[in-house]
Amino acid sequence: MALLPRLRAAGMAVWPFDDARPGATTVVEIWPRLCYRGRVTKSSAAGRAAFLAAHHPALDAAVRADAARSDDAFDALVSALALW
Repeated sequence: MALLPRLRAAGMAVWPFDDARPGATTVVEIWPRLCYRGRVTKSSAAGRAAFLAAHHPALDAAVRADAARSDDAFDALVSALALW
């Protein structure tokens, strides 16, 4: 969030907050929690691993394990899968 003013000053739009039409230089704000298709105790590595196993069983086990190691990695993977 602290970087957003500098990105705006450099000419980037911040979606969904700016009225500018999204383009090649658009920062997209997402809320990972909205990407979870069920309840998960995100502070628990076991909870993250269980969620990934239940909702994304086709993913490589090593990818699931890496994502389950931290809140940020979990958010990044689940968000990327939802956007994909």
